[in-house]
Amino acid sequence: SSTQSTMPSTRSTSPPKSAWPGVSGIDISHHNIRFSKQDWTYLREQGYSFCYIKATEGSHFQDDTYKRVGKAARDAGFKLGYYHFFRDNVSAEKQFANLIAHIDTRLTTLPIVLDYEKDGFVGKESEKVKKQRLRALSILVEEYQGRKPIIYCNLIEAAKLLPSFHDHQFWISD
Repeated sequence: SSTQSTMPSTRSTSPPKSAWPGVSGIDISHHNIRFSKQDWTYLREQGYSFCYIKATEGSHFQDDTYKRVGKAARDAGFKLGYYHFFRDNVSAEKQFANLIAHIDTRLTTLPIVLDYEKDGFVGKESEKVKKQRLRALSILVEEYQGRKPIIYCNLIEAAKLLPSFHDHQFWISD
């Protein structure tokens, strides 16, 4: 986790080395949104070049800060992407409808990220059902954006997903 006394807490900032060697970025949501213009400058000086912003979660939640933060990130020269927080108890179709109703991929340069974390596993779905829903959502996102989404998860989940999602890039959390 990248933290500085003047900066909000963020997650792991290193995408897979094989995907983007030497490239660093951050992800931002309403949980850590107290960024000022100076913070963006500081991040650029520290070598950060991309920013993923939480746009949606499940079938109904939209992060009310993503448009404003996205504009600030673009204005500061960051490459921009959006992420969707996956919920295991919601169909892929409903999650996809929420996502595309609220993002404009013409404003982004990066693939969509599907955030697949234990906090999103609120149902009692089996690993098989979770993978099926994630695969279905991934297919819908790829058809929409024209490229596969990146899967954000921890190393344990990545090990479970890799056999079924070997054709995806993974962004591994701390």
